[in-house]
Amino acid sequence: MTSKTRTIATVCTRDCYDSCGLLASRSEDGRLEKVEGDLSHPVTAGLTCPRAAGDNKRLYRNRVQQPAVRESGDFQTIDWSRAMDIFSTRLERVLDKHGPEAVLLLDYSGNCGLLAGGFYKRLWNMLGVTRTDHAVCSRSGRVGIGLHYGRTYGVQPEDLVSRKLVVFWGFNAAVSAPHLWLKALQGRKQNKTIIAVVDSCKTRMAQTADLWIRPRPGSDVALALAVMRLLLDSGQVDEEFVNRRTVGFEKLVDLLSGYSLDRACTDCRLELKDIRALADLYGRLKPSATMIGIGLQKNDHGADQARAVALIPALVGIDRGFFYSNSDGWSMDLSKLASPDDGPAYKTVSQVALGRSLQQGDFKMVFISGTNPVVTMPEADTVRQCLESPETFTVIHETHWTDTARRADLVLPALTYLEKDDLVIPWTHPYVRLSSKVVEPVSNGKTEVELMRELAGRLQIDTPWIKEDPWQVLCRLIEPGLADGNWQDLLAGRLLKLKSEPMDSYQTPTGKIELVSGLAGQYGWEPVPLPQAGANDGRFVWITSATARFTHSQFQEVYGVIPDQVFINPADAAKMNINPADQVVLSNSRGRFCGRAVISDKVPPGVLWSPRQSRDFEGRCQNQLVPGKAQALGGGSRFNSTRVELNLYHTSG
Repeated sequence: MTSKTRTIATVCTRDCYDSCGLLASRSEDGRLEKVEGDLSHPVTAGLTCPRAAGDNKRLYRNRVQQPAVRESGDFQTIDWSRAMDIFSTRLERVLDKHGPEAVLLLDYSGNCGLLAGGFYKRLWNMLGVTRTDHAVCSRSGRVGIGLHYGRTYGVQPEDLVSRKLVVFWGFNAAVSAPHLWLKALQGRKQNKTIIAVVDSCKTRMAQTADLWIRPRPGSDVALALAVMRLLLDSGQVDEEFVNRRTVGFEKLVDLLSGYSLDRACTDCRLELKDIRALADLYGRLKPSATMIGIGLQKNDHGADQARAVALIPALVGIDRGFFYSNSDGWSMDLSKLASPDDGPAYKTVSQVALGRSLQQGDFKMVFISGTNPVVTMPEADTVRQCLESPETFTVIHETHWTDTARRADLVLPALTYLEKDDLVIPWTHPYVRLSSKVVEPVSNGKTEVELMRELAGRLQIDTPWIKEDPWQVLCRLIEPGLADGNWQDLLAGRLLKLKSEPMDSYQTPTGKIELVSGLAGQYGWEPVPLPQAGANDGRFVWITSATARFTHSQFQEVYGVIPDQVFINPADAAKMNINPADQVVLSNSRGRFCGRAVISDKVPPGVLWSPRQSRDFEGRCQNQLVPGKAQALGGGSRFNSTRVELNLYHTSG
């Protein structure tokens, strides 16, 4: 690195727990040389993941350089003026002929900056176009926990160091939230914190933990109720806290008293001594922190699983003794960022069932931003086929040539977080800093706000709140939530802390933790989560989850394609005469996926595991096999309840 290299403090805006503080180094000629962690950050503390570390390569690879339109099946590069002519003309035609409900805004969290992911939607909200419910990732867990606690905020990362027990439940934090994992390890080193892991897969965390519990996938409600029953039987419930902070305890006691521990052991495929060991840790070691993974609620009964686990800390006397997401725990109101009061109502469709909605043919235009649905959505091939249909004009604003961009009709180049200023509010820790521009744009791209304003101009929309200065809007919304500085401090690059809502505040109808939810009946749901019978049809449960080098489908430009591996338990492999590196086929009524066998006890019998969002050696998308039926409560996904048959490739191909 030369003496004339400039280092700029910035913040990663990806959809991630950690919102890392970064130091990006720019050479004298303006090229990004290196991205590394900022040692001064109180939580991320100099460590960052392989994705941010690879940004100096990804910034320059596979970029959408110029607007492009599909003509006679091939892309033709065009200038911005013609691109916006095409975009605005098509949009006006659809709005005039079919109405705003025939336009679908298909957006998500590819960039979590408030400008890139929020403010630009003012135009779409003003037009009243159809939206998705954004439920695919974490909403069912939020709704489930919210039935009992109101909001879902809880344990802060820095709390982990002083907790006597940290339980990672369905949460492979070493991969998906490494700074949370490191805080727990720091607690073990400094304060003898005990670490427990509840996970069906044998992860590195499971092997490092003081206690590893391995329940059958989808049986976590049964396990949580069994832990609560044992706490009750052993007299380890904090009755003073329960009487002061909760309602519904008597009804919960009635349920738990009749709950069979033998049934729980059968449902979970665990020995009673293992469940008792976990309950004993909860009863003895206080305060504790229960870290609930997003993946825990991505299954048939995900909302119930998340809320069942979240109730355990209340019984042992800990206010909000869990972590799921702290995004609703900051003392600020961002609801007016993208939807001012005078915006019209709009239709909402299920994000999980996106393919099924598209199949109905109601959408004549789809505008895509911050998502790669051809790969990431359930029943993904159905999504692809619909977006390729000549009946739907697909426009995408994208930084890279993703699978979805290659299937669009009009592709508009966007900018990465390193090429523009923005602000991201973390959903884990309370520290904020400006996500500063590091380099000049390396493509002829526009920011989301620039695109919104140019489109509004062509549509002759001059509504004042479309023209508002976005930074003034952010100042108005953010400054009341700053704990140790003001807006000018933030613009100057200072690291500030957010005000947090009280841990003993509960936004339920009773103002207390509702061990038995009064709101659940409005959803047609049980007031207390109950275990559901698992499907026993002889098929495998196929689990997919994150790996360290990829954020969803991103970073294949840097680290190569996501491996098409299928992890198989040795007992299952022996029974089926499958050897390491054999080609295998996973199939169900929605399609098939071909991969390379990895024989490993990482997965228990009856379970398969693959890196998330890979394509197979035949070009098929993994997520086509995932059901596109939303959960009943919260509308969330069922990725980890995908059931498949397993065969050797030659026997089915």
